[in-house]
Amino acid sequence: MARNDQGEPAPNRGFNDIIGIALLAAALLLMAAQWSFDRGDVRYLRVPPHDPAHNWIGPAGAYVAWGTFLIMGGAAYILPMLLMFFGLGYLWDFMAYLRRKWYTWAAAGVVLLCCTGLLNLYTDGETVRQMATHRYAYDQAGFLEKIAFNIGADTAGGLLGLWLNQYAFGHFGRAGATIIYCTLYCISLYFLTNFELGNWVREWLQKRREADLFAGLSEPEKELKRKAMELERRARELEEEVERTAKGKAPAAHGKAGPELGADLQPVPEPTVRDLSVPQIKTAPKKTKEPAEAAAPAAKEEGEAETAAAPKVVPAASTADILGKAAAPSAKGKAEPAAVAKTAAPADKVTPEESWEPVENTPAKAPDQENPFAAPATPAPAPAVAPAPAAKPKAAVRKPKPITVAEGPHIGNYRLPSLDLLQLPDLSVKPSETKEELMANAQLMKNTLAQFDIEVAIGDITKGPTITRYELHPAPGVKLEKITALTNNIAAALKAERIHILAPVPGKSSVGVEVPNTVKTKVTMRELLESEEWLNTKARIPLALGKDVYGHPIIADLADMPHLLIAGSTGSGKSVCINAIVASLLYRFSPDQLRFVMIDPKVVELQHYNALPHLVVPVVNDPKKVILALRWVIHEMEKRYKIFAKVGVRNIKSFNERPRHKPPPPPPEPELPLTTRKEKIEAGADGFAVEVDEQIVVPREDDIVIPDKLSYIVVIIDELADLMLVAPADVEMAIARITQMARAAGIHCIVATQRPSVDVITGVIKANIPARIAFQVAAKVDSRTILDAMGADKLLGKGDMLYLPPGSAKLIRAQGALITDQEIQSIVDFISAQGKPSYDLEITQQLSKPASSMDEEEEASDEDEELIQQCIEVIRSEQKASVSLLQRRLKLGYGRAARLMDELERRGIVGPSKGAEPRDILIDLDGTGMDGAKSAGGPGLTPA
Repeated sequence: MARNDQGEPAPNRGFNDIIGIALLAAALLLMAAQWSFDRGDVRYLRVPPHDPAHNWIGPAGAYVAWGTFLIMGGAAYILPMLLMFFGLGYLWDFMAYLRRKWYTWAAAGVVLLCCTGLLNLYTDGETVRQMATHRYAYDQAGFLEKIAFNIGADTAGGLLGLWLNQYAFGHFGRAGATIIYCTLYCISLYFLTNFELGNWVREWLQKRREADLFAGLSEPEKELKRKAMELERRARELEEEVERTAKGKAPAAHGKAGPELGADLQPVPEPTVRDLSVPQIKTAPKKTKEPAEAAAPAAKEEGEAETAAAPKVVPAASTADILGKAAAPSAKGKAEPAAVAKTAAPADKVTPEESWEPVENTPAKAPDQENPFAAPATPAPAPAVAPAPAAKPKAAVRKPKPITVAEGPHIGNYRLPSLDLLQLPDLSVKPSETKEELMANAQLMKNTLAQFDIEVAIGDITKGPTITRYELHPAPGVKLEKITALTNNIAAALKAERIHILAPVPGKSSVGVEVPNTVKTKVTMRELLESEEWLNTKARIPLALGKDVYGHPIIADLADMPHLLIAGSTGSGKSVCINAIVASLLYRFSPDQLRFVMIDPKVVELQHYNALPHLVVPVVNDPKKVILALRWVIHEMEKRYKIFAKVGVRNIKSFNERPRHKPPPPPPEPELPLTTRKEKIEAGADGFAVEVDEQIVVPREDDIVIPDKLSYIVVIIDELADLMLVAPADVEMAIARITQMARAAGIHCIVATQRPSVDVITGVIKANIPARIAFQVAAKVDSRTILDAMGADKLLGKGDMLYLPPGSAKLIRAQGALITDQEIQSIVDFISAQGKPSYDLEITQQLSKPASSMDEEEEASDEDEELIQQCIEVIRSEQKASVSLLQRRLKLGYGRAARLMDELERRGIVGPSKGAEPRDILIDLDGTGMDGAKSAGGPGLTPA
């Protein structure tokens, strides 16, 4: 076996040699048979034939030669020359184009056909037929007729020439057919010889011009003039390259040109090189829209106080200014204390007569209605279980409590945080690679694909903060799967850690090769909040997520998502992404416009937000209490839908934008009386028990407090996996209900997890959360679980993410925004200096007072209440809770005991079911502390 210079085997080379030798041997045999052909050797031309045959190759050679003559006529003499030509092509490398291009064989066939047609066109077939019987005809015949007779053919062109002229080219006449044959003959020779006529003509003209320029000059003078012309040509090319670079275009690539058309059959555009890895310096716009005004229009009606208007940003304000103003005495007289009193009022203390009207229409509040969290002097409600007699006054009130929703506190002269609290981008960062190096990498990828016979053209090159995307335009007919299969070859050529190929780039006809940068740059939060996309966004709840590979800020709208799933392995950037989302909301909304419900089983991730006035309840840390918080969110959603039905709107946007002076609704229809049977049995006149029809009245929710505006509520769950371990069924059901129905009510959910398995991210959760963000994961199956697509396993970590917008299958690769703990603490201190947390008493009491019920409207009967108190006593004495324990001690049936246990779970006394094990006791029944260890005022249960 032949070997190359490095000693490696070359099997293809040896196979080509065998083919070349075989073709040369066949050409020599055929040439000898044709040149020694005699008519007398063929039985069909002479009887008897020569014995032995005169042909050099014997009878076989005689019949093979006669067969070629019969078919191709005199053109058969060209056939051995063509075989010899192709045989040399398989042996010599400078003729290797003959074996690489299939159309060279087709050109050889066209040459043979043109020769047969021309020979037949000028041969008299009748004379050839007369020559076989009349000797004198041979002497009078022409040259072509004699050739046809000697080779035993009917015409000099053989059967092929006869058929071509009879059925095709004979219709053009002798002159027209001759022109066509000659044209096809020249074109076929052009392909056979690989001759470039245009280059030959240009070189000939160049030589003529040089001969005219150098006329009369000596050889040294000619050489000097040639060097001057070469320098002038190089200077002109350099000037053109500088102009292209100044215009943002890539320099012209040298070497083999790529395809002129792309996969979309359109001309390939000129490549551009953009380096967006370094922070871009932008001039501040002269006039920008106020973020607070863009988020919610100010409502100023009928002389409304200035403190109730929408907050505006004051850029010059700082944390020190806010702290100083909070400590200084007020200079506005009595208007500011009224605003402070309104700020301190808890949300669930709003009466039907109270609304956000001018201060003089607001009734005075009793001292016991002051917010215990805003006024330290007022004692906080006792966390212990309320005694049974305290519930009797409620039973005496026949009218149910008005339905009210949670409202955020109104802080007078509230200012959104200033951008000065965030760090400036590092402008000293320099590009790690020049544009010439990026073009060299693209050319290297093109050459690597050319080694596998894949023809591509270089497209745009975009260098982002983390990766650089090279776009390649494949030629028409190239399968994109072939490029994807060469991922490892391209990575080895570029010496890259790992690459990712997009075939094709979404929305384009090109293939994207994403290569990690050697030096990764940061995307700061301030850079996003100063961008035009953030300042001019039309999103109702904008979120600043990061930058894509093209350097464009990604500003998403939580109202359109309407819920978000964030997943990835440990340390990939989930918590930083959540902090960036919270910071972007704090830079846009005041406490009365948006509120948070934060659930942090990891305890340390969201604790610094406890001082925010935006919180509905302190950050929930105990996984056992999460169900209560989620149930409160569901209950709040149901109350909002009742308000929407009362007002006649469909969603929170329509509710907040409704006209304020709407005519009163028509009077309600009378209650519909219904009767039912077998529900009440009384003694009749004769003393016998008889069934009595009992009238049922359908209740109507007339007593509903309709607020002026509703605030958005964002539920943030930092670690879903921990919650699914405690109560998977209840957590999944609560999240599913929120994500299915809460969008129109202005309640949105953001869920994060570091274990993206199917038992954590279930099908129900995935079906109701269309928007997802995937950070780096370990396996492809995790990527498919999060995104229903591959790609997350190829991410680089440290904020590198794939973002799936809602309602789209297009994955966006981006670098997440970075916000540090110092920046978060500065923002929280700035906001908390303007107002203290004003927690919603309803959910806070449910978490701190175990005897309170979540649904106060649904009162238990006296008999059930007595049984519930007995159940509590049994649980207190046995220190465990189970349905079987209540059955044995209270002599109840399973159904009654199970219903009582469900009521205790709904009131927050016991935890959810754990199968065969006893339920957890969530309250302090002995006074020794919550769960036997914690005090009633532990973190997450009472206000901070």
